Amino acid sequence: MYLKSTKINLIAFFIKKYKSIKIRTRILALFLIIITAAISITTGITYSIGKSNLENLISSQLDNSVHSLVRQISLLTSAYSSKEFSGKLKYILTEDASSYKQAGFDAQIYLLKSDGTVVDRDNVNKETDEKSDLSDGIIDQMLKQKKGTVGADLKGQSVTIAYGYVIEKDWIYAVAVTKASYLKLLYKQQMASIISGVVCIILALVLSMLGTRGIINSIREINATVTLAGRGKLSIRSGANQGGPEITNLSQSLNLMLSSFQKLLSEISVSIEELTASSNKLNEIARKTDDSTSYVYGLTKRMSEDSEEQNTFAFQMAESAGQLIDTIENVTQKVNFTTELSEVMINAACEGMNTLKELGEFISEIGKVSDKTVEFVNILDKRSSDITKITSTIKNISGQTKLLSLNASIEAARAGEYGQGFMVVAQEIQNLAYNSANSAVEVEDIIKDMQSSTEAALKVAERGRHISHKGMEMAETTNNAFNEILNKVTLTHKNVMDISEKAQQITDNIKLFEKNSDKIIDKINHMASSSQEMAVEVERHHSISGDVILNSENILNVATKFGQIKSSFTTD
Repeated sequence: MYLKSTKINLIAFFIKKYKSIKIRTRILALFLIIITAAISITTGITYSIGKSNLENLISSQLDNSVHSLVRQISLLTSAYSSKEFSGKLKYILTEDASSYKQAGFDAQIYLLKSDGTVVDRDNVNKETDEKSDLSDGIIDQMLKQKKGTVGADLKGQSVTIAYGYVIEKDWIYAVAVTKASYLKLLYKQQMASIISGVVCIILALVLSMLGTRGIINSIREINATVTLAGRGKLSIRSGANQGGPEITNLSQSLNLMLSSFQKLLSEISVSIEELTASSNKLNEIARKTDDSTSYVYGLTKRMSEDSEEQNTFAFQMAESAGQLIDTIENVTQKVNFTTELSEVMINAACEGMNTLKELGEFISEIGKVSDKTVEFVNILDKRSSDITKITSTIKNISGQTKLLSLNASIEAARAGEYGQGFMVVAQEIQNLAYNSANSAVEVEDIIKDMQSSTEAALKVAERGRHISHKGMEMAETTNNAFNEILNKVTLTHKNVMDISEKAQQITDNIKLFEKNSDKIIDKINHMASSSQEMAVEVERHHSISGDVILNSENILNVATKFGQIKSSFTTD
């Protein structure tokens, strides 16, 4: 249980560390992984295929060379006496060893009897007890199979042994070539590929850092600007101008949107002040109307004695109601204007969120940077052409083989009738040259296969495009800031709509009040017969004026809340 808990904690730690890695670091790390994988795959495939085919080629050449030399020894056996045979044998063995040395191979030539003892090259008839360093098991295999190739370890070195059986003498002729001697060109090629890969990694890292620096800095600048704007500082502006025209356009659009917000907030601030002033004026008028109504209510007791004075107050009440209606209509106009401004602000916020979506689409273009990786992998493809050096070595061997064929033809011509055996040798040498040329063609085919493998490595580089999705995290952070702005603007719009509704209610009440004022004037003209009804109407108006005062106070409270919301933004 403890180990399981520790493992879970370690996984959680690494996930947390991964999330805290900056996007630029992730891009560079991904490029490094892709290029390193491509280099490893290409180098591994190059080495494996080159080594396999080179070993097969060398084994085939050794087998052909041994087979040719065995036939020469057989021909020498029937063409010369023992003394002449020893000299000719020593000559052709020396020439064979020299050809291997010229080709750059570390070769050891063995001429053994069936009992495993070494044949004396100076005198083939001389009996010796000298044993070769070949094991008895290898010698038994050679005697059993007569010809072929076998791998072994001699003196701590891995060697390839080609052998053949001289049936006329019951001998074994064998050539042991160390693998290190014919693989050294492949080792050099592998080292060259590794060095080229390291250079490509360095170049890729440098270009990636240069390519992403402007984009990352611009995104950080835009993110910081949106974050401060979300906190209410609308005077902030983005200075991002790197990373391409899309980033620049986004930065300019953000600045334009913030300018619109700032202007809209300033107009809302003015509207709030006007709304507050209108509310205070409405409250003052309502209170005056309430006082006037109270006063009229007292005058109803003396209406019959002072009807003319009551008629004057009635007209004052009508004028006050008209003024009140004008004030309410002015407030309503301001509220409607404020409503339109809040709708403009909401539309601007939505437009900003749409701009963020375009940012997400642009970040996806970062994946195209990975296409640069393809260019560096193509460099590895060019390095595969160095393998053609091996075919050059094979062609050199083929040329030397042709020279040996020419020497054999000359010797055969000199020997006349006795040189027929050498003519056969010359023919075999020509066959060897032909086989070497075919092997060179096969190596060229292998190089084409290696280029196909390099194309497969290019597909791995295309996966770097997936890193663009990580950039969307920063865009989401910016989108959250816009959502916060949109929520505040929506709240402002709701409060403005509440103010509009309250203003409409007050307007309806005032119109009702005005309508009743006309009735009051009529009642004053018939004061003698309707004084009781006038008292009732004045009481009703007193109640209505109380509602007007209450509604004006509600409007003032809404304006205060509106001002508090506005104070969360700064425009300086």
